[in-house]
Amino acid sequence: MTRRHVVLAILAHVDAGKTTLGERILYRTGAVRTLGSVDRGDTHLDADAEERARGITIYATEARFSCENTDFTLIDTPGHADFAAETVRALAVTDCAVLVVSAPAGVQGHTRTLSRILASLGVPTVVFVNKTDLPCPAREETLAALGELGNALDFSDFAAAVSRGSFPDALRDALSLSDDALLEAFLEDRADAARCMASAREQFGARRVLPVLFGSAREGTGCDELLFLLDRLASSSFSTEGETPSGVCYKVARDDRGTRLALCRLASGRLRVRDELPGAGKLTELRVFDGARAAQVAEAGPGMLFAAAGVTLAAGEAFGGYVPRPVPASVPSLSARVCTSSPVRETLSALRLLADEEPSMRVRFDESLGQIRAEVCGEIQLEVLSSRLKSRFGIDASFADPDVVYRETLAEPVIGRGHYEPLRHYAEVHLRLEPAPRGEGITFRSAVHADVLAQSWQNLVRTHVLERTPRGVLTGSDVTDLRVTLLAARAHEKHTEGGDFREATYRAIRQGLLKGKSVLLEPYTAFFVDVPVEYGGRVLAELQKRGARCDPPENRGASLRIAGRAPTARLSMLSRDLASLTRGQASASLSFDGCEPVSDPSGAVRARGYDPFRDPEEDGNSVFCAHGAGFLVPWNEADRYMHLTDE
Repeated sequence: MTRRHVVLAILAHVDAGKTTLGERILYRTGAVRTLGSVDRGDTHLDADAEERARGITIYATEARFSCENTDFTLIDTPGHADFAAETVRALAVTDCAVLVVSAPAGVQGHTRTLSRILASLGVPTVVFVNKTDLPCPAREETLAALGELGNALDFSDFAAAVSRGSFPDALRDALSLSDDALLEAFLEDRADAARCMASAREQFGARRVLPVLFGSAREGTGCDELLFLLDRLASSSFSTEGETPSGVCYKVARDDRGTRLALCRLASGRLRVRDELPGAGKLTELRVFDGARAAQVAEAGPGMLFAAAGVTLAAGEAFGGYVPRPVPASVPSLSARVCTSSPVRETLSALRLLADEEPSMRVRFDESLGQIRAEVCGEIQLEVLSSRLKSRFGIDASFADPDVVYRETLAEPVIGRGHYEPLRHYAEVHLRLEPAPRGEGITFRSAVHADVLAQSWQNLVRTHVLERTPRGVLTGSDVTDLRVTLLAARAHEKHTEGGDFREATYRAIRQGLLKGKSVLLEPYTAFFVDVPVEYGGRVLAELQKRGARCDPPENRGASLRIAGRAPTARLSMLSRDLASLTRGQASASLSFDGCEPVSDPSGAVRARGYDPFRDPEEDGNSVFCAHGAGFLVPWNEADRYMHLTDE
């Protein structure tokens, strides 16, 4: 069998034992000499001081190990929902995944979220049911629960049977149900071990089966079987044909000296130090990470993960024409004011540098108030951010006035028009803005033929529509879920420059938002609460008091599982209050679940006190030219001055 190189990600709900499993794999394969422990704080994977102090994974970490036929690069991802964005970005470069499930806890809320993401991206997945050394449901019951994640098949006997040159009969029968060729071979008594293995590999790669193994990472049981399974079934489809270097950056980090590193995977071609990446700069250094250790390399080849210094690639950005998996963007749901005695500019610079490394974080600065707000995915992320500011920049900072992060969109279509014509400049842009389905973000298309407006100018309009997020007119929050269509535009043969279309495009978007009917959106959270039956009524009453919509409780013997969703703002301190109601016997799992309209936005609008006509960064007025001089036309009068019609 030809040796393969596979990138493997390990994912889990927090405290399922994901890092412990990763450490066991590295130890069993000889990649490390000593077995690291999360409790002792000496793991190879969680090497950051903050991770070791908290006992959780915060940053996606790479490590390398080898099996009989396959060389693996392992990415240990965060399990806490606050750091889910780091996990999702790693999936852009992942060939297959191990989803770790705690046997005592079962399928938890974040487990379901991760499973949905893996399915949407088509990442082949093995489920490792961990902590079977602790009291837990029977194997059959766990398999039934895992059935909601996919076609879960028990592969526990796989390694032993294949090592003897056979194939488990139960697996052969299950695989033949979704493989007509294998079924035909089975009926004709031709379903030998090799044919069954080929079918298993194909169905695993196509996600038609979800292999399940049981074990205990702490005790070391089931780990050899997992390695055997991955070695036989995992493959890589990341490499592409061609000599031109192409690939994608999935993460940005900085070393102890402050050197910016773009962590990438190469899909085609080769890269060497001092090579130029078009539009991204020259490679000054190439490194390969293994835990906290980094080794310099002379070149990177197809399929390889590497860290590049000297380039400006951002997380999620592709190069060389490579089209990456469309991983979902994480949306911050919590905003807090930054409190510090350090100079504002110094603090702002440090926060923006950290936001470069963590794109799910946003930094906002209100110059009139001299106030900085950080938008993050949860309270734990704020705590880590405070520690990061102290350890890396010497800035003591805390956070106050926490609030949910609102978004805005439109209720109905509107046409926005922008004109920019100071002396010796010219551009006019007409855009249709219309609401899009929740979660779609901002998209662009053009209805203008290239014979009417050169494609290069149309590309500029597209760039300017997508390059920044406009502020809404209700609270100044980011606008989302908007479909933007270019209806008409004009350039001047002599006087138009690229920046003119930027000005006209920004003004057209702002004018449309000012003219249109805006909707305020707030984040929602999905939850799963496991609670003893005797406390079920109290918990349901508490959830309903918080405006939650709950599904009928699922009876699990002595306990109930309550699932539902509610406005994120209403679920503040839910875990603490449930613990008080149930004497600590209830557990809650929370995950971001999109945005929905605020039922009564007036209070939020008043509290923000945003004046859309005095925002120095948003201008919906247009600039026209007459008698050799430019003059300003207010947004609500500009339409009748426009030079174009929308048809």
